[in-house]
This record gives sequence, structure tokens and C-alpha cells, in this order.
Amino acid sequence: SYDMLYGERYAWGGDMPFRRGTLAMGLSPIRIREVLSSGGMLTVKGENFTPASVVSVNGWPMRTDFVSPSELTAEIAVSPGDRITVIQRTEDFVRLSETEAFTVGRPG
Repeated sequence: SYDMLYGERYAWGGDMPFRRGTLAMGLSPIRIREVLSSGGMLTVKGENFTPASVVSVNGWPMRTDFVSPSELTAEIAVSPGDRITVIQRTEDFVRLSETEAFTVGRPG
């Protein structure tokens, strides 16, 4: 076992029989489609959200309410230039995956 994982890979003739890939949690990727902000309430609309989805603003996780698989809300005022992502994480706060960032634009 050690040889196959960390050694010279004699068991496979020195070659790796597989390529390293990226691991994603869930069957469908989570995506942000739209971010709305009004009166200190942030609404994130997208796809494939779960109760384990957490809104993050500039890298800081926010207390998030799961509304539906396509909507999350968080009580926070955002400013132009803030970066919004949605994180999938465990109960122990381990990040499993994260959406691409949505940058808040200037009003008007």
C-alpha cells in the first residue's frame, strides 16, 4: 500500500495508472446567478443550494438562511467591489467547495 501511494510505485511498473482530478461535493455544481441587496438584506439567487450552503462576503462566512435550492439570504449590507461567494461546508466548518465570485457593481 505504501509503495502505491508514496513509494516508487513498483506495483504499477513505476507509472501511475490514473491522473489526479479535482473533487467536487454533490451531484451538481452550485452557481450564483444574481445577487440582490436591499435594506441590509442580501439575497443570493442561483442553482443547487442546500442547507449546507453559506454566503461568504469578502471571504467571511455569514449567518445564512436557506430559502430554497435557488435562493439564500443573509443580513448584511454590501458595498460596490465586495466579492460574494457561496460555500458548501460541513457542520465542523470545513469548506468542501465554493462558487466563483460575484463582484458587487456600482449602483445605476
